[in-house]
Amino acid sequence: MLLFDGHCGFCVAQAVRLAREGLGDSARAVAGRVLNATAPTSALYPEALHTVALVAATMEDKRLYLQRVAIEYSQSDWADDARLELSQLAYAERKFEEAVRHAERLLSDYPLSP
Repeated sequence: MLLFDGHCGFCVAQAVRLAREGLGDSARAVAGRVLNATAPTSALYPEALHTVALVAATMEDKRLYLQRVAIEYSQSDWADDARLELSQLAYAERKFEEAVRHAERLLSDYPLSP
């Protein structure tokens, strides 16, 4: 059993690996433990939220967590990634105007983002 030990990167990698192996429930459990063990004021919290979004069971859950990263933690290193993924998610759902809004916001808020 994996417990959060302060090494968010390791736990994130494990959650993503589990998801790729088709073990979504286990991936969500790991990501959830990381999120619950991380203080919202921690610099690691946006990464934990982003990981929960990556392994989310539904598109709506994914959107919710990505929006939290993009809005609540807009100054974090993960905010531009979240904004891009929100645009991609909207595009995949054929919500083209929403996809463009997210893309425009990405470009205006993070002009130096790779």
